[in-house]
Amino acid sequence: EQPAPPSADVAQLASHDTGDDTMLACSYSRFGGPQVDQVGRIRRPMPADLEPGKVLIRVGASSLNPADYKQRSGEMKLLLSIQFPQVYGFDFAGQVVASRDDRWQPDDRVFGMCKGLRRGGLAEYMI
Repeated sequence: EQPAPPSADVAQLASHDTGDDTMLACSYSRFGGPQVDQVGRIRRPMPADLEPGKVLIRVGASSLNPADYKQRSGEMKLLLSIQFPQVYGFDFAGQVVASRDDRWQPDDRVFGMCKGLRRGGLAEYMI
């Protein structure tokens, strides 16, 4: 049986920028089922947070994958070092806002997958 998606309408994430240092994200703060899903404001990554070789992206689209549900359930907790809150979203598309990587410049449109088991695409911004 396929797990239920988060209960909130995550498609609205890209339309709630308040101009402060927070953003909307679909996340969870503990292991469990769909009842632990949250859509709310968390700290937004800033250009000063970028390490060399990283980019800050304003996310335009993302997705949920079975791996997101398995990670949330705790099935993979012995294999992973998870810090909470954990933001969903492995696949993403968006626009570079800031860059510390010579290959990418602000305003470049990008798409991809998070490296390794990292997540973060179901938010307004991600590194």
